[in-house]
Amino acid sequence: CKSKNIEDIIAFGNLYLSDYRKDDKKPPKHPLTLILCKNCSLLQLKDTTPAYLLYNNNYGYKSGINKTMQDHLKEITINVLKKHNGSQEKLLCVDIGANDGTLIENYPNHVFKVGIEPIKKYAKECKKHANLVINDFFNLNSYKKNLGMKKANIITAISCFYDMPNPNKFVKDVATILDKNGVFLIQQNYLASMLQLNAFDNVVHEHLEYYSLISLQNLLARHDLEVFDAEITDLNGGSFRTYISHKGKREISNSVKEMIGFEKKLKLTNKKTYYDFAKRINKNKKEIKNFIEKEVKMGKKIYIYGASTRGNTLLQYFELNKSLIPFAVERNPEKWGKKISSLGIPIISEEQARLDKPDYMLVLPWFFKKEFLIREKEYLKNGGRFIFPLPTLEVV
Repeated sequence: CKSKNIEDIIAFGNLYLSDYRKDDKKPPKHPLTLILCKNCSLLQLKDTTPAYLLYNNNYGYKSGINKTMQDHLKEITINVLKKHNGSQEKLLCVDIGANDGTLIENYPNHVFKVGIEPIKKYAKECKKHANLVINDFFNLNSYKKNLGMKKANIITAISCFYDMPNPNKFVKDVATILDKNGVFLIQQNYLASMLQLNAFDNVVHEHLEYYSLISLQNLLARHDLEVFDAEITDLNGGSFRTYISHKGKREISNSVKEMIGFEKKLKLTNKKTYYDFAKRINKNKKEIKNFIEKEVKMGKKIYIYGASTRGNTLLQYFELNKSLIPFAVERNPEKWGKKISSLGIPIISEEQARLDKPDYMLVLPWFFKKEFLIREKEYLKNGGRFIFPLPTLEVV
């Protein structure tokens, strides 16, 4: 909202960017400080890291590698089609930040599927599932270049809306291309869940904004858009899904009023809410660091499970390093043989880890707990244990 009425909330310090490389070169360090706008209630990062440093071909997140995510994205396509009106008419559906095309793959054949994806390797994979892929960050010019004045019936933005350096420009462009009866679906991490689950690992250099429904509505209203339905999901440690239309086009569901009431009770504009959050994080940091140091001293072997971008914040802020945790275990073959560059921790496959038989695995994508407990039941049956760092320390 361009207001100068902001205050510092939590400083995590100067942290290395998330990167995976074969060499020992460390990525650059950038500050990670949360600030709160007193005018529009948006929690955001104080500093913006240049996009070219974050979204290069080493960028590690891939939707299709995880069963929980595949099922979830399929459910989104079913729901958004229903919200649109469920008809079999020819629809133009645009997925912004389409990644490897896992979401648009689920649309039926009467849909013309457009994926917008800036990272080359994912844009290439997305082509297998889309009618058209635009290898670029979403903007009105590249959309018009490829689709002219065609309006989109459905637009989805999953886990990317909080990465926008200029959310006003982004929303303005979406409002321009959205059909008059169209539906714009945003799914992103939810500020209220982040606070309730102590999910500070959600604070990464890529995530520039941390939205509540109230702060999102404030932004959309400037562009004559509004949320007509909203729901909370437990994905990624607490997300919220908002269905958006041009103002006055759809009936506003009760869920919107309920969520706003819930947020007001949580006092999301009160500095004390965030001080309490910081206190809980630091208590958790002490407990986890002490536990890991004690076990390593006793000769126990601890590996990381899931070399994730969010885990990069947790490892650095909790001061966990290669001397405590010598290896990271990862399912994505693109990362094998590389290192978590910030800490120089080598990444190995799940198969290799099963041969090594570590005593513990520290689970960085802790929010996929259910799936991991099923996937690794052999490891657990043979005496291996999982350390879940959030919401609070839990050893399974």
